[in-house]
Amino acid sequence: MKNILIDFYCVFFTIQTILQIHNNMNRWKLIVIEGVDATGKTTLAKNLAQLRNGVYYKTPWNVSPEIRQYYDLPSVSPLERFQFYLNACKDDIHCILEIQNSGKDVICDRLLDSTIISHKILDPSIDTKSAEIINNSLQKIQILLIAPLEIIQQRLRDRGQVTRFEADLMYLNNLQNAFLQCHNHLVLNTRWSIQNTVNSANYFINI
Repeated sequence: MKNILIDFYCVFFTIQTILQIHNNMNRWKLIVIEGVDATGKTTLAKNLAQLRNGVYYKTPWNVSPEIRQYYDLPSVSPLERFQFYLNACKDDIHCILEIQNSGKDVICDRLLDSTIISHKILDPSIDTKSAEIINNSLQKIQILLIAPLEIIQQRLRDRGQVTRFEADLMYLNNLQNAFLQCHNHLVLNTRWSIQNTVNSANYFINI
């Protein structure tokens, strides 16, 4: 019964929301920047939003740092963390739809791929089917940013605050490799200058 309810919800969500987003995407694009922390997602997304006169959108949108810190605690299970971020992404998709209704491209700093991939690494037994159904229904342009691990680690140290996940070199390596196995991304290495990265991403979006 539980699986039937999950499948029904996914179908309902897809029909009621995703198809509306599809209609808007005939005109307004959803551009999702994915990648490990400290690869330059925020910088690229903000630059693209300015260049394209679009809207920068960071997920999860309406979640305070304190709540995010709570879900990073070791006492919180990967499944509980996954469910929290999945629900946040569903709310974000509704917000994205509203922005597109206003006639703007949306440049999103992470979305469902990050939620699915990162939690599958934390616990391979997590059932991500509902998230995958929604994710596969979205028409989006995805750009993956990568960087050498030593550069990622240095950027994280420069921030001054590192989560337990960001401090785990093996986790970061596994996460970046898992992203690279997704073949529906344009892959850009942020060892390049920010201007080259922005220009390459914008060229790809306009193809």
